[in-house]
Amino acid sequence: MSQSEVKKDQQLEDKEIPTKATLIEEIRERMGGVKKTVDACIYKVPSKLRKVNEDAYNPRVVSIGPYHQENPDLVDAMKEHKWRYMISFLQQTNIPQESKECLERCVDAIYELCGEARQCYSETIKYNENELAKIMLLDGCFILELFVRCHTNVEVNKDGQPDPVRKSAWLITALQHVLGLLENQIPFFILVRLYEIVKPRATKNYSVASLALKFFDPLSRKPRPDEKDQLETDFKHLLDLLHKFYFLTDVSVPSVVLNNITEEQTSSCLSEPDYTSSNKWGFKYCTSELLEAAIEFQIPAWDDNKLLNINFDNGVLSIPQLIITDASSSVLRNLIAFEQYGVSSTMELHRTHSFCRVS
Repeated sequence: MSQSEVKKDQQLEDKEIPTKATLIEEIRERMGGVKKTVDACIYKVPSKLRKVNEDAYNPRVVSIGPYHQENPDLVDAMKEHKWRYMISFLQQTNIPQESKECLERCVDAIYELCGEARQCYSETIKYNENELAKIMLLDGCFILELFVRCHTNVEVNKDGQPDPVRKSAWLITALQHVLGLLENQIPFFILVRLYEIVKPRATKNYSVASLALKFFDPLSRKPRPDEKDQLETDFKHLLDLLHKFYFLTDVSVPSVVLNNITEEQTSSCLSEPDYTSSNKWGFKYCTSELLEAAIEFQIPAWDDNKLLNINFDNGVLSIPQLIITDASSSVLRNLIAFEQYGVSSTMELHRTHSFCRVS
């Protein structure tokens, strides 16, 4: 082998070593950047769900959280309202020094929670700490001030001028829609911490959860608890609050035995699926068939009116009433998306949706 060939081989070997080392380093860095799936609770809706009804998952009017901050139509439309609401929320007194101290405490708290908040999103958040903190603070204060104003029925700003948000019935309905979107959430602990610091005088005896439930009425006929009750705060976000309060039930869907139907049809009209398979909930009989079998339908009289408290007794099928509006329809779709792609999925709304389709 000539000297030039030996030199060439040596150069190739020298190149291989840093290349391998670089690859290993790149892989290690990428592995370190992979998020723990158990931390995420705010997801992007998959395309297979989104394509069924795009409007049900996309925010209109306002962007909450980091996912849709790049949409100028959403950011610009409500920007001034957001800032006006944040100023009002932080200025609980007319003393400038107190408002300044309140702002500083809120900023400090948000900075402490920013790392934890970032982990709540399934997608990588490109914003730096300052940018994300600003989003959390502005959106958190806006939501809380909105809840406070709706609770106290305030329709004017501090300067005495009418509040355009509260005076507009369609805008309140639109806000119920956007605050119930899976992609349009901020962590619930952000809201709780800001509320603890500011302590709004008008609602100091009420929890964030109770204020939120009042704002989202009437998604369900289920009565809210006394608003002064200290509800649990272990919620992931507002959509999770709605899911746990309005829709979860400890009562399993009963097997309805239809005595008036032929022997070959005596099995349950509701059959629970195997979630490890692609099979959907099975319903043997539609409403018309149940009516032909002399089954009566009624709205239950009991107070615990959760959607899956379905009861069959003495030929009467009791099904809780579900009020469908533009806002509630969208929220229901997002609740189903949250169930299907959440880590701790209970599938309660998926069952309800399947039941409603055949009923």
